[in-house]
Amino acid sequence: MEKADATHFTDLTIVTPCCKKQTSLNDLKYVTPAGFAKFVLSVNDPETEINETDLITLQKILGTPLKAIYAHY
Repeated sequence: MEKADATHFTDLTIVTPCCKKQTSLNDLKYVTPAGFAKFVLSVNDPETEINETDLITLQKILGTPLKAIYAHY
């Protein structure tokens, strides 16, 4: 996290200490889903989870990869 913070989270690449594999902080499996973002699209009280087709459509419109993260408050 400190290395990523030093680049203002523009570089999320890391080498894992356990197996020395290069990966991204965004690809690690966290206890609860998490991600690193420059912005957030928020839907309050959705009736369903977003489907893959709609997620792909939003990615094309915005020109950036997206990751759905569901928060429960």
